[in-house]
Amino acid sequence: MTIFCILILWSLLEFVNSYIIVNYILELGKIKKSNIAICLRMAVFWAVVIGYGIVIESNSKSILLTSLLTIFMYIKSGIALSSFFDMKVKHISLIAFFVGIVSFVGTNILLWLPFIPIDMGSGFLKELISEMLFAIVLSILMVLRRNNLLKIYIVELSVADNLIAIIILFSMGVVESYLYHTNAISLRIKTVIVLAILANVIMLVRTLLIVRKKKAVETINILLEEQIGRVTEYYNDLIEKDGQARKFRHDIKNLLIVLHQMILENQNDKAVKYIEELFEICNSSKAKFDTGNIMADAILNEKSVRAEQKGIEIKIDGFIPSEKINDVDMVVVLSNILDNAIEACEKLQGEKTIFLHSVYRKNIWVLNAENPSNPVYPKNNEIATTKDEKEIHGFGLSNIERTVKKYDGKMTLKYEDGKFINSVTFMFD
Repeated sequence: MTIFCILILWSLLEFVNSYIIVNYILELGKIKKSNIAICLRMAVFWAVVIGYGIVIESNSKSILLTSLLTIFMYIKSGIALSSFFDMKVKHISLIAFFVGIVSFVGTNILLWLPFIPIDMGSGFLKELISEMLFAIVLSILMVLRRNNLLKIYIVELSVADNLIAIIILFSMGVVESYLYHTNAISLRIKTVIVLAILANVIMLVRTLLIVRKKKAVETINILLEEQIGRVTEYYNDLIEKDGQARKFRHDIKNLLIVLHQMILENQNDKAVKYIEELFEICNSSKAKFDTGNIMADAILNEKSVRAEQKGIEIKIDGFIPSEKINDVDMVVVLSNILDNAIEACEKLQGEKTIFLHSVYRKNIWVLNAENPSNPVYPKNNEIATTKDEKEIHGFGLSNIERTVKKYDGKMTLKYEDGKFINSVTFMFD
């Protein structure tokens, strides 16, 4: 009975810790499922817990049954939490990864504390102790408002990364347990082997962090290449229009001669039509935006074309400085602001207008972007992306904030009265 009490307490604490990870670190969106669906998932959770306890206590010889229940023990909390959050396979594998870490830590707690008897009861007890320690760590992160610390390092890992880590942690835990249950190996050798295992685990964690960093850099490069590619296309369009303007200026003398001849011959209607055609040529070569910053104009024109195709209008007033901010930083800030605004407007019906208000005074530049939006709740200057490819998307706001901080500025996000407002401030020397 003691074993089952420990097992139930351990499972409940694991569920609470997993809830904290999903809600406060992953910040997944909440969903509403039917009571039947919730009951079924919770039934799976408790069936796995109780079934695992029965199999272990009865010393079952069925390797298949034990293996299946062990696998489900890793994912049971993820299955249960999918009743309340929009969880994908990736998120469930991430929860399983944390379960593996806690289990490995618990194994080492058990093996390195000789006053705890090594039996099945204490085997569950070490899981409970480890979950308690993990709960303390999560609580400290919450109190210090460092909940993004874990998010930065582990959220972007793939399902394959998580599964490999789980298998390695589980295998090493089994090896450690075997070493301390056998008398065939001296304590000194056991200690050396355990230290080697711990070193391998540290190397595993470092490898995962390197993989994560590599993916983050690749993602940022993809985003910048896309943005710079769009601006390059616009510049090519400007070059083409400039060529048309040069040709127009080259032919202006001949055009005036023709117009003069029409007037002399009293062909007034034909002359008026001719002048109207000239106006159309002039207007077609005129840029839609003129903010004082050629890069900003290029971005605004490119984004405006995309927005108009979706029934969205972009308006801007004010001056954008051209000498104080370099072109790459302008691309990062303005492109991401407009991309986010357009994406928000796409989800709405009716009239959709994005307003940009730029103010530049005394070496301070403030850009406010306002657009209609569904309700969003910014937290720590972040909003969880709603796109499917979360490993590619979701970097826009962080890239804006990172760029703004280069100029000792700040970014502020706000949602009120059906409007989302992104305000960035730059401080120039």
